[in-house]
Amino acid sequence: MNVKKLIIENTLDEGLGSVYERVMLGEFLENLIGEIIVSSILEYECPFTKGYDNLVFLKKGKDVSVYDRSLDLKNLWKFKEKPKFVPDLGSKKYNLVWNFAAAQITPEVINQMRKYSNKYVLVFTPNLFNYGAVFHFGYHLFANKVCTHAERGSRALRTILGLKNAMRKERIKPLKSGYIDIPWWPDTAASFAEVKRNVFKQSPAVDYNSKRSTDLRKAERCLELVDKWSFLERKPIFRPVSFVFAHHQFVFGEVE
Repeated sequence: MNVKKLIIENTLDEGLGSVYERVMLGEFLENLIGEIIVSSILEYECPFTKGYDNLVFLKKGKDVSVYDRSLDLKNLWKFKEKPKFVPDLGSKKYNLVWNFAAAQITPEVINQMRKYSNKYVLVFTPNLFNYGAVFHFGYHLFANKVCTHAERGSRALRTILGLKNAMRKERIKPLKSGYIDIPWWPDTAASFAEVKRNVFKQSPAVDYNSKRSTDLRKAERCLELVDKWSFLERKPIFRPVSFVFAHHQFVFGEVE
């Protein structure tokens, strides 16, 4: 399965930064599924991923469900092969329950993930130490806007150590942890369009989210850039500085 092609076909209109994030996450999830035996998967709360990162699981033939408090979420889905949207979880349990970038905002998410898992829990959160944090702070200072980005909430849960401790308290044994989504550019959280609109009071020339891109040449170019700029992610020599450049971290654990 070509993870990059699968993701680019579904999320190109979100921009290079999001595509890069999704490609790296997709490759990680594909490798993880190759290491563990699971048949049922639940993404618990997905206000930022919107469910798209389950594409890898779906292509692997897994039974995939998505739970989110926003019932409108499923109406926004644009990808052809869709997971099951579960408005009420009931008492069912899943082999793997995972979440991307919500636990630091709503820490009780970890408790709920433990509740609905009978085997594994996987949690991703934004990296507190990314060098883009100063730009993010500056944006909100000058824009005078309340932060609605994922890069907010519990500082402890935005570190690997803090995330591990929180999972241990919920009787989840950490098995693997690390950094992911490690491009060279900073995680400023705010998009260029937001900065232009809210800081410089200018309207972006083009609304890139107004329609879905189907330009194959643009897709190919985007993938070329993802490959070109993934050197921090792929080369072991850069691991000592990963914590500065990584946009996210993860902890994968097993319920006790």
